[in-house]
Amino acid sequence: MLDPHAGPRAGVTAEGKPDSRPVILLWGKPAAKTGAEVGGQPVVTYRLDASNDRGTVLGTEPGIVVAAHGSEWAWTTTTVKAPAIPCEKRTGGDHEAPAVESTVTRGKFMLKGGSEHQMVVEAELPAAANEVREDVTLTGSVGPYVFAHLTSYRYSCGPLRITVAGFLAWDLEHEEAIEVLDEVTKTEALRAQGQRQLNEDERDDDPEVRSDSPDLVEVRPGFDANGKLGLTALLARVGTSGGDGTWSTGMRSVQLSTPLSARLTPYAEAPRAVRAFLRTHPGFTLQGWSRR
Repeated sequence: MLDPHAGPRAGVTAEGKPDSRPVILLWGKPAAKTGAEVGGQPVVTYRLDASNDRGTVLGTEPGIVVAAHGSEWAWTTTTVKAPAIPCEKRTGGDHEAPAVESTVTRGKFMLKGGSEHQMVVEAELPAAANEVREDVTLTGSVGPYVFAHLTSYRYSCGPLRITVAGFLAWDLEHEEAIEVLDEVTKTEALRAQGQRQLNEDERDDDPEVRSDSPDLVEVRPGFDANGKLGLTALLARVGTSGGDGTWSTGMRSVQLSTPLSARLTPYAEAPRAVRAFLRTHPGFTLQGWSRR
C-alpha cells in the first residue's frame, strides 16, 4: 500500500516511461458517434500539458486515471463468480428454479508503473442465493476525490428480488474513505425540498409516507460545458407504490442541486487548459480532472 510519508513519484507515459512534466489528467466520454448514445461510449483519459493554457493533448488511454500524491492511479475492476444455489420448495423456496450465474465486481486503483494499490471496493462473496449481482460504478472525480455508486442485487427464492444501493467517496491523496454526505450544507432545507417534490407525485398518497422527509443518500459531481463543477444530491425514501429504480428496492428518489462543500470549492473552476480542451472537443462529457 502507499506510504503517505513517501515523496511524490514521477508519473509514467502511456508507454510506461518516466514522465516528470506537470500534466492535467481528465477523463470522461467522447462525443457519441452518429446514431449512438453517449452512455454507450467508452471512457477515455486525456493527458494535457499543464504548462500552457491551450489544452494541448500529450496522449490518451482507455479507462480512468486519476492523479494523486504526485502519481497516477488507474481504476481497474475484477469480476468474480459468486456462489448460487437452485431454488427448491423443500428448502424453503416458493418454487423450483436452477441456480443463476452470479457475479461480484471488485474495484481498485492501481499505481501506474508500480504494484501498489488502493482498494476502494472489495465486496465479500455473499451467502448463497439463487442469483447475485454486485457492481460498482465511478460516477465522477474531483481532484483526488473519487465517487462511486454501489449496487447489490440478490434473489433468495422468495417472493422478492432485492436491490440495495450504496455510496462511497474516496480520497486517493490520503488513502481513505471520506464522509462527504456529512459535509453537505443546509441538509434540512434540502430534505424539505426533496419531500415537497416527492409529494407532488400522486402515487405517494399514504399520509404517513408523505410526512417523511427523504434521506440524503448520495452526491455526484458534474461539470458543465466549460468545466464548471456542480454537485447533485440524491435523496430517497420509501415509496407508497414501490421504487423508481434509482436507489434501493421500494424507494423513490429525487435529485437536487446543492452548493459545493468546503472540500470541493477549490475545484469549482476548471484550469484554463481543461476549458480550452472542452472548446476543441465539443460533445465530450467531462467526469473528472486532476493535476500531477
